[in-house]
Amino acid sequence: MNIITIASEMVPFAKTGGLADVAGSLAQMYQQAGHRSIAIVPHYQASDKNILQAESTGIEFEVPIGHGTEKITVFRSRAVPGVTSYLIDHPYFNSRAGLYGTAQGDYQDNAQRFILFARASLELIIRLGVNFDIVHCHDWQCGLIPVYLKNIYYNDPVIKDTKTVFTIHNLAFQGLFPPETMLAAGLPWSLFHIDGLEFYGKMNFLKGGLSFSDHITTVSPNYAREILTPEFGCGLHGLLNILQHKLSGIINGIDYSEWDPGTDRFLPARYYATDFTSKQTSKRLLCRRFGLKYQAEKPLLGMVSRLSAQKGLDILVECLPRLFESNLDIAILGTGDIGYHELLISRQQQHPERLGLKLAFDNEMAHLTYAGSDMFLMPSRYEPCGLGQLIALRYGAIPIVRNTGGLADTVVDYNQGLQKANGFSFNEYSPTAFSGAISRALNLFEDQPSWQQLMSSAMSCDYSWKASARKYLDLFYKLLAE
Repeated sequence: MNIITIASEMVPFAKTGGLADVAGSLAQMYQQAGHRSIAIVPHYQASDKNILQAESTGIEFEVPIGHGTEKITVFRSRAVPGVTSYLIDHPYFNSRAGLYGTAQGDYQDNAQRFILFARASLELIIRLGVNFDIVHCHDWQCGLIPVYLKNIYYNDPVIKDTKTVFTIHNLAFQGLFPPETMLAAGLPWSLFHIDGLEFYGKMNFLKGGLSFSDHITTVSPNYAREILTPEFGCGLHGLLNILQHKLSGIINGIDYSEWDPGTDRFLPARYYATDFTSKQTSKRLLCRRFGLKYQAEKPLLGMVSRLSAQKGLDILVECLPRLFESNLDIAILGTGDIGYHELLISRQQQHPERLGLKLAFDNEMAHLTYAGSDMFLMPSRYEPCGLGQLIALRYGAIPIVRNTGGLADTVVDYNQGLQKANGFSFNEYSPTAFSGAISRALNLFEDQPSWQQLMSSAMSCDYSWKASARKYLDLFYKLLAE
């Protein structure tokens, strides 16, 4: 197959979140599976020029936007092994430090920026002259691509038969703009209605991707079911129920060349699912880095997270006093809402010997936290997929998670039997339910033979990108056969 990945960010070019990892990893996996894989991303100022190694393609063209046109220049990069990546160059992208905004908020012209990116991507495909079988586009920034394919470019000989797959990474981010954005997009007003792009009086880019794509995926099967409900549907649950015949969920993967305790360059000693005795070396170092006293027999609970309400920080903070009544220590690494920073600092000052806190994002410390923790906390209010629990499994840090989204798809609770289990989960979003799951984990930790069996099962789970890509490719073949 000829497959093209279009995303607003992609590793190694630019990244603000998990979307970049997904786009970059899948594009590479498509190529490794024997398919022709091409990617299109914006050419951001933030991109590392040493990594980019971008070269001019000589391709330049004008893209209509509103009543005028904008000149696009296209660069090419081989930074993703085996994948030809095309970079859409324009001052909208190359003259700003941020991808989507600043600390003060989103860029005011994000609608124009990603209208331009969507149309430029399709104009580039036409100029490449390759009949692509699949266009795989991601999140609201690419939501207009299926709209344009079905309404503007439907007769173009290069792309009229191309199938579109649209992936939702987080339904809460939809790309909502004033109705006059329809004019800038060059789309007819006949599409601005409840069954088209209109959403409570605004133009909704993500809704366009949902309505006009040939298939919709989310980043976990359980999240695909959750977004059909009012609680998780973010106002689009009605539409998604109508479209559920073309909706499915595929779990993200992780890069085991980066996240593997058997090869991890950040660890003081490496360990494996068959022999994890050296995990204690990482635990000892982690305790020292967080100012905690190392005790092999004392459980160390780790957390690497954005510190926000979505990640369950409210119930974590509330149940900390209860947790410190038990024989355990906690190490938290991350940044986020200033309110949670202040609450955690206060708790840490009350229990400096029990709570280690680093309010920063530090990649080396993240690796060490996964490796040195006995258990890993993810009490998320909602979690479309989640990567933390996948990394924790690989490192034998038994995940304790809320039973939601991708967490429910990947963490099997101990109550289902030791032969099947790889962690602990809880249903009700409350401090009581969360601390109850931790208590169950602490009880099993006392039975070290059973605990080590659970660790071995967790570390043996396969959540590689290769496994995820295989499911996407099966979906692509099915679409092309229709």
